[in-house]
Amino acid sequence: FSNIINGVKKVANPQIISLPTNGWYTNRTFLSTLKIMQKLKTGLFLIFLSVDGIDQDHDKIRGENSFLKLCKTYDKLKKLSKIYPRLHLNIVITVQNYNKHLFPGLIKKLYEKFQPTSISINLFRHHNLNAPKIDPKIIEAYENAVEEYDKIRNKKNYGILGGTLLKAKEKVQIDLILTVSKENKFVTNCTAGNLSYVGMEDGTLKPCEILNNKIGNFAKGKGMQTLFKSNDAKELRKFIKDTKCKCTYECAMSTNTLFNGNMFLKLIKQATKDMLRQ
Repeated sequence: FSNIINGVKKVANPQIISLPTNGWYTNRTFLSTLKIMQKLKTGLFLIFLSVDGIDQDHDKIRGENSFLKLCKTYDKLKKLSKIYPRLHLNIVITVQNYNKHLFPGLIKKLYEKFQPTSISINLFRHHNLNAPKIDPKIIEAYENAVEEYDKIRNKKNYGILGGTLLKAKEKVQIDLILTVSKENKFVTNCTAGNLSYVGMEDGTLKPCEILNNKIGNFAKGKGMQTLFKSNDAKELRKFIKDTKCKCTYECAMSTNTLFNGNMFLKLIKQATKDMLRQ
């Protein structure tokens, strides 16, 4: 795994590489991260530990002893982060039916226990464009979680300027997600299939986790440029635009918020508002 990450860094030189993990394999995760950090001279490496609750609340969803294993992994990585400041440890949590009763309250407990650089809060979603509406109780719990985190989050995060921009982006993104989930309303053009794709485990390439449209298979020797310029990809992008495709998929919403022109003014207003409050 470390060879893959170091290879991506060498070829593409991204300034931020992030990795989600359930934290089950402590030694394997620690050693891979150590190898990555020994060669990482620029940019940041972000590890997101997937947490669904504390102790038994987490284990009911993730399996027996999952929380204990996650904590052991986090503790070892925390020591590593003190040696390598480019390593940041984060928490990612999905508000869903099995933990909706834990909000508010859970975010503060997680923050106090782990002291992460940041906490990413996701809203449960179906992997289907025509799926039923999300339970309003889950949406309410999501709002409670977001509000709770906003009150306790570290103001600096990845630096004062980076933290301010990140916070503004997250707030605008959350507003978009809530509008779609509550009102099923189109909020902005989607950049999935254009600025972002999802590579599946069998090598097929999809625009996102919601649409089933596939534009080819990069494991069969076809490069990304070839697939991106293909007729299937062009038809896909036209479909997404013409149908005003919308969902709450966070990865696409993040790109939508950052790179759609109609979001720029909202980001500036939100960032200015946050800076004035500090």
